[in-house]
Amino acid sequence: MSLSTAQTGTGGDIPELDPWYIAKYAPPVPMPKRMMTRQAMAAPDDLAVSSAPMPAMSVNESSFDYARMPEPQAVVENNGIAVTYRAQRPVAIASDGTQRKVLIGEAVLDAALDYVSVPKLSEDAYLRAKVKNTSELVFLPGSANVFHDEEMVGTSTFEEPVMKNSDIELQMGVDDRIRISRELTQRDTGKTLIGNTRRLTFGYRIKVSNTRDSAVKLSAQDQMPVSRHEDIKVRLAEALPRPIEVTDLNLLKWELDVPAGASREITFTYTVEHPRDMQVTGLE
Repeated sequence: MSLSTAQTGTGGDIPELDPWYIAKYAPPVPMPKRMMTRQAMAAPDDLAVSSAPMPAMSVNESSFDYARMPEPQAVVENNGIAVTYRAQRPVAIASDGTQRKVLIGEAVLDAALDYVSVPKLSEDAYLRAKVKNTSELVFLPGSANVFHDEEMVGTSTFEEPVMKNSDIELQMGVDDRIRISRELTQRDTGKTLIGNTRRLTFGYRIKVSNTRDSAVKLSAQDQMPVSRHEDIKVRLAEALPRPIEVTDLNLLKWELDVPAGASREITFTYTVEHPRDMQVTGLE
């Protein structure tokens, strides 16, 4: 018997950052008093009356001819792939309805390993393997147990068939030997004024510590807010090291090489500028 500390329960879910939008605050439009009074009179005393207008759409049930409505048809999806697997020897399958696993084949595939971390959502390092299917097998959609050497390190899911020579990405679980922290280092939200413009400044530090006995590659991701108003400006003020990519949705990406027993830091600062008399929503 062997005991493994692999966190297989989190193997398939690398966190993903959603776009972070900020905008000018728009107060809700109050309902005219006459309309509110009319609705209040029509409603029972024990019911709450919503101030939101009702949708301007109604359906007349008598307009449907149920006898003519077609029966629901099945949706047929054909991906053009037909694969037959034949076991190499007879296998006894009990007739009691229980499932039985049968070995179809084995394949040892080379993998390029790295780590992915999204410290804003989780201070975990997720081991990722980029693999090419060099076997003769087609990997059908479904869940897969992933082994690194002889050790099961996580589970992954194939959404589509993986053909020969196709590239796949496998999530191999959390490695607690890579320690990550993220902290707010600067928050200036009200004092800096330039003419009629207010400037807000936010700074963060991400620290990556590698306690393994070998070097690792790690992809770190963070973000800045995205403005939805032309008078709100978001800028990356400083970043060490510079991110390798800043997307249109202000997602920041870094690639780090962390030697065995060493630590690396990422620091970045961004500013948000808007008119002095504007109230901004969506900021942390």
